[in-house]
Order: sequence, then C-alpha cells, then structure tokens
Amino acid sequence: MAESTRLPGFSVQAFGNNSSEPLASEENNEVQQRRKANTNLIYLLNFFHMMMLTVVLGPVFDLHMFWLSSGAQHLGAVGATNVSWEAVLVPTSDLTSKREFVLTFSAKLTSNITNGSLLSVSASPNTTGFGAYSPALFVDGKTNQVDLFMDRPTNTRTKCKSLQSLRVGEWHYFQVVLVGNNSMHNRSVHNQMVEPGATALFIDDQFACQCGAGQPSPESGQPLTAYAGAGHPSGVSTNATVKEVYYGGAPSNLIIGIVEVLRGFLCVVLLWPLRKLVGFRRAFLLRGSVFMGLLACTLFIFSPWMKTTFTAISMVVASVIALLIYLLLLSSPLMKMMADNVQLVARYKAAARFRLSSAAAMACAPLIQLFALVQQTGGCQNYWNLHNTWILTSTGWVWLPIVAFTTWVIGSKDVRGPTIMPEERGLNCHWLNQNLCCGCTRRLIVPMMCELFSVLRLAADGLTVRFLLLYFVEERNFSPADLCCLICVSRFLTTIFSYCFCLIAKPVGRANAALLLHLSSCGALWLLADTSSTLLACVFYVLRLATCHAAEPIISSIAFDTIEPSRRWYWSQFSSMRICAFSLSTLAGSFVVDQYGFAVSFKLTCAMLVASVPPFLLVVCLFPRREGVGHLVLPTKEEYSVSAMSVSEEARDEPLYQRSVVSGRFFRGAAMA
Repeated sequence: MAESTRLPGFSVQAFGNNSSEPLASEENNEVQQRRKANTNLIYLLNFFHMMMLTVVLGPVFDLHMFWLSSGAQHLGAVGATNVSWEAVLVPTSDLTSKREFVLTFSAKLTSNITNGSLLSVSASPNTTGFGAYSPALFVDGKTNQVDLFMDRPTNTRTKCKSLQSLRVGEWHYFQVVLVGNNSMHNRSVHNQMVEPGATALFIDDQFACQCGAGQPSPESGQPLTAYAGAGHPSGVSTNATVKEVYYGGAPSNLIIGIVEVLRGFLCVVLLWPLRKLVGFRRAFLLRGSVFMGLLACTLFIFSPWMKTTFTAISMVVASVIALLIYLLLLSSPLMKMMADNVQLVARYKAAARFRLSSAAAMACAPLIQLFALVQQTGGCQNYWNLHNTWILTSTGWVWLPIVAFTTWVIGSKDVRGPTIMPEERGLNCHWLNQNLCCGCTRRLIVPMMCELFSVLRLAADGLTVRFLLLYFVEERNFSPADLCCLICVSRFLTTIFSYCFCLIAKPVGRANAALLLHLSSCGALWLLADTSSTLLACVFYVLRLATCHAAEPIISSIAFDTIEPSRRWYWSQFSSMRICAFSLSTLAGSFVVDQYGFAVSFKLTCAMLVASVPPFLLVVCLFPRREGVGHLVLPTKEEYSVSAMSVSEEARDEPLYQRSVVSGRFFRGAAMA
C-alpha cells in the first residue's frame, strides 16, 4: 500500500495510491462482498421505487385530480338499444344539474341504424317539453351525423349539427361541454375557443359544433335523469352501444395547487419529527415505510367506489399523505446505507449510478402505463376520463411488492459503515475566507446568494412545472398514448442532454454554466408558449426540462463546496423554504391557468425567471472559473514555525514536504480543481 504523509491542515497521498486499499486492509472479503451486494440492492430498490413514484405521483395523477375536481359521476353502461325499450342510466348518487358541465361517453353504432336518440339527460322525464334535452344527442340515420340539442331556462331550444359522420361498428368518444356566462374570457377546450354560454360538442377530441352562445346557463341543483336511447319526439331510439358515461361540473386546475400546498406543508411539518427516528434500526424504518406504502395503495385503489366526490377526494389526499410519510421514512435510511456501503472516494461514481437508476426508472414508467392502456378491453380507450386516469395511475402500485421484498432483504443484511475514511478535500480555505465587504466572506455570500437564487427559481417554476403536460392534453389534444410516449422520450432525452450540458461547467466555470443553462430554460419556455407547431412544442419542452435539470446540481454543488463541512446541516434546513416557495407558487399557477390560460402562465414564469438572475450575478463575480486556484497565500512566520514543529525530522527532508510548505493551504483547492 502506498504511503501517506499528513501535514498540518491538509493531507496528501502519494501518487498511485489505490483509494480502495485503506478499506480493504481493515475488512475481510466476506464483508466487502456483502457491501457490494447491498449497494446493488440499493440501486435495484431505487429503480422500482422511482418507477412507482413516477406513475403514482406523475402527470397522470395530476390529470386524475383534474377530472376528480369536476365531481363527475359514473352513470353506468348499456348494451345495444332498440325501438322496444329505453335504458335508464343509474348514477352512484343523486344526479343534479350544474351551471357548467362536462358530459363524456363512448358509443358504437350497429349496422342497423335508425333515426333516434343516442343519449339524453333530462330535467323533465318522460316528456319532450323544455328541459327534456339538457342536453340530448340524436343520430341522423341517413348521414350518420350527430345533432346536439340544449334547452335553456328562457324556454329556448338551441341546436347544432356536426359535419362529420360516425363510422358504423367503431367506437367514438363524445364530449359535451357547457361554458358558463360568468367566464371572463372564451374557454379553450381541445385548443378550440368555446364562447361563454355555449354548449360545444367534441367527437374523438375534435371540435364538431357549438350552439347557444350568450344564452343563460341552467339552474344548478335540479334533479336529472339520464337515458340511453330515450327522449326522441317520435319515440324511436338509435341502435347503439353506450358505455363509460360520466356527468360532472367543469374541472379545475386549482385542486392540483391545493394538493401541492398540502403536500409541501406536511413535508415541512413532518420532516423534523421523522428525522428523530434516525436513531431507530434502519430495518425498522424501511419496513415501516412499506406499511405506509400499502396504506397509500389501499386508499387510492378504493377511492372510485366512494358515493360522493368529497369522500373520493379525501381518500386520494389521505393516500398522498401516507405516500409522503413512506417517502420520508425510506429516503433517510437508504441514503445512510448507501454512505455506509461505499467509500468516500467512490461515492461520486455511486451517486452517478444512483441517479442513472432513477433516470432509467422515470423513462421506463410511461411504458408500463402505455402497456396497461393497450391491455384494456374494448375499443376507443385512448381518451381521457376519470376511469382511464385511475387505471393509468394505479398501475404504479404493482411495483410495491417488489419494493417491499427488496427493503426486507436489505434490512436483514444491513452493515454499518467503516470507521476509516479518506479525508475530504475542498476549495482553497484562504480564498473562501477572504474578507470581501463589511466582514462578509465568500463562504457567507456565495451560498446565501445561491440559496436565494434557488428559492426564486422554484417560486417561478412552480407556476408551470405541474401544468406543462396538462398543457399538451388540454391545448394540444394529446391522448393518453401520446402523453405516455412524450413522457418516455422526453425523460430519456433529458437524461442525455442534462449530462451533456453539465460538461460545459468545466471549460466555462460552474457559475457561468449555471447562468447560461438558466437563461436557456427560460428561452425554451417562452418559445413553447409562442409556437403553433406541436412538434416544436415537444422539442422546446425537452430543452426546457434538460436545461433546468442540468442547472440545478451545478448550483447546489457551488453552495455546498463553499459552506464549511461542519455547517452544512444548517444550510440544509433551507430546503423547507424551497418546498414552501414551490408549493405556494403552484397554487398561484393553478389559479392563473384557470383564469387566463397556459400561455399567460408560461410567460409569467419566464418573467420571474429573468427577475431571479440579479442575485446570481454576484455569485458569477465572486465564484470565477478558476475557483480560487490561482489565489496563492504564503504562510506567516508563526504558521511556518508551528508546521515545522509538528512534522518529524524525516518528513522534513522529503521533497513533497518542501513543496507543500511553499504552496501552503491553497494546495487543497488545487487538488480539488
């Protein structure tokens, strides 16, 4: 084993030393093999854990909450209707009218087509008077075109006719949307501007027609009855199969912001008491996290069977809380086990493999959702409704048994970390402790400005991060399959681009690279809001994610390299500020998206990102590319005397010691660079 010479204030190892040798000399091969096996198990656990979280708390979960906010009721399904009977759809609870509503269902015409009603929601059952069509859809037997009728409180019956014809024997997805008159602007549905007061019909996510613009909305709270094939004046019903009928109010993005605020608040509140559990056995914490994961899974899976929307939303929120506790219980012991099983000098490679397993999991997770979508029985499943979002989100729980088994294996083979570790090297201490202004040093100003910059970035990103993929669904008409493909490709490309973008930090400097990536992400978001091309929107979305993700670790590395190692725990407490800033801005972003649209939210984010730059300009000035390598500080006579007295006579004669005395304490910064 190569020799090591310790000098006052720093340590130097001779050239050619193998960093794994100090640990190898203290442990036998059996313990080393156990540590290696534990490390591989941690990578595997992180892969399945991240795959589960990506599906369960990913963009489809936001869409599930979006549709759940409408209070949509499942009105059941009915087989082929004919002229001899009328099917009454029975909801899970009392069906009442709403001033703004969304009616969705799937239907397939048979070969024997007659003129008649396809589906109707009636406030006046068994009649054809005003209120019977609230709304009603009829099919023309000759042209297979659909007529939409909507009765208004002023005894006015509005009507419009779709230009496209339905194909016989194929499933079609219908969506009827009523926009209230109290809207401050035209509402965008599937990238089509629906006028206030109008009732619009969409077939297969394509605009068909709209009627009744400016008419008063129906009164809310009136009892309704839904029919499949009933209500036509001639008493004739269309031969068709109708299924997955949902009726609810207008969905809102506000619930996404509310859930995010609740999650951020609980994360801050639970972080301190859960950290007190670190003293418990790590196997106990890992198995406790699995119990909370099972609880979260149970609450979410059974939420659709609740009779009221409030109860269903409450169960989903409780599931999110249980999943948050699961995450907090799992992350701390997992990181400590990783640190105990990997040497300090090898932790950089271990962290890179850990991030690679996370990136691979996030890229593979949408493929599982796409597989679940394809495996659904029946046709016309590639559309958004409450049932499909629940299925796509629930597929993530299939990985929970694997996570539970892996945590049990890791907990039973837990090995405490070695006591001998190489000394950590950092930047030039004299350069970091240099008095810049009024007693403020670089150690204080640089991490403070980095932290302020991170808080401002998250406050700006919170306006749009949770709504970027909703933008592709609501504005770009992305189906579930389209969204899964976009997420998979974007995560894969983001991982590659983020790694490539991080390479520019060495030639241009970390601070300059972070600023460049920050401004690039801002520009990509602005172009995403302005472009009319869907392909370019996808490209700008990937660039936005890649540049944003590449800048974050660079900023964090600058902050933690300038902080004294003994005080890093203090600066880590500021993570609660970042969580609160992101959560509150998400709530504000949900309001902006509902009232003014996605484009306004995106451009407002760009303005806030540009406004957050000034604090980081100070970091660029105080943390140049060379990072203090050229800052040479010669030792004083007293320091030289103390250093000489603390080194043996034999060590003074070594050339390495002679060079070290001249170079002084900046040697650590040069070695780090």
